[in-house]
Amino acid sequence: MTNHEHTHNDGHNHEGHSHDDGHDIPHTTVKVKKPNTSGVVEDGNVVRIHYTGTLDSGETFDSSKGREPIEFVIGEHNVIPGFEQAIVGMKKGDKKSIVLESKDAYGDVNPQLRQEVPRQALSGIEPEVGMVLALQHPMTPQPIPVKVVDVKTETVTIDMNHPLAGQRLHFDLELVEVR
Repeated sequence: MTNHEHTHNDGHNHEGHSHDDGHDIPHTTVKVKKPNTSGVVEDGNVVRIHYTGTLDSGETFDSSKGREPIEFVIGEHNVIPGFEQAIVGMKKGDKKSIVLESKDAYGDVNPQLRQEVPRQALSGIEPEVGMVLALQHPMTPQPIPVKVVDVKTETVTIDMNHPLAGQRLHFDLELVEVR
């Protein structure tokens, strides 16, 4: 649920959840910043959420079904902005469906994140359009997934945009716990 990390390095932490792109993120226990006494989700609360995310086409891109719900602290920006905002005000057991425009999810496609690189920079990998590579960048501790979008004799064009950038996302949410 989160921007180049998915860090996938989108700058967000996806603890306790697995993505269809093969990255499993270990589940960790989140420490409560502000204990919940009202039963209504507010800033600083730890929440556990079951969700299913789909595209406009109806295709499911991620879901917690069959896994533990994701857990995070409201206000720490560990998930995409619109997802977090939608949970504020919910109570345990509440369910809702939301639609997030790209600006509230993974952002719009940034043409500057498409770059042509010398083919020799791929260290012996034979690139193919559609291939996803792990780019190690000195500013991020984890590799960034990049997609090969064009292959020429001397160069390869890679796209560092999040795979869901520019997409409207639909989520079915269920608040499992608030504390």
